[in-house]
Amino acid sequence: MATRREVSSGEDAIQEFAVLIFKGTVVCPEEFKYPEIEIQLVEGVAFIPKESVTPSIGSMSANGRLLSVYVSVPVERIKTLVSVAPHVLVVDLHASPLHYRRALVVSIQLDTEVE
Repeated sequence: MATRREVSSGEDAIQEFAVLIFKGTVVCPEEFKYPEIEIQLVEGVAFIPKESVTPSIGSMSANGRLLSVYVSVPVERIKTLVSVAPHVLVVDLHASPLHYRRALVVSIQLDTEVE
């Protein structure tokens, strides 16, 4: 939201950003409690404070049958990801264990073929 000073001074209070969303099912571990997954790759947004104990690139939360993942992606990488997105078959996530249905994402890898 913009403050009155930002609006009256003509400064851009709103900036555009890109979000790339992958939806699918969890394959590993088998019979996972949250079988549906939605991964949002967000351009240049920092979700986790730098003073966090665990270094992370995003967060995830579970609700019902859905595991929602939010990952911050460097601005210069988002165009490449958009161009390969139709070919992505597997998303490999590494995260801390779920604690009260929340966790931190440590790394993510997109693959265009199944190993």
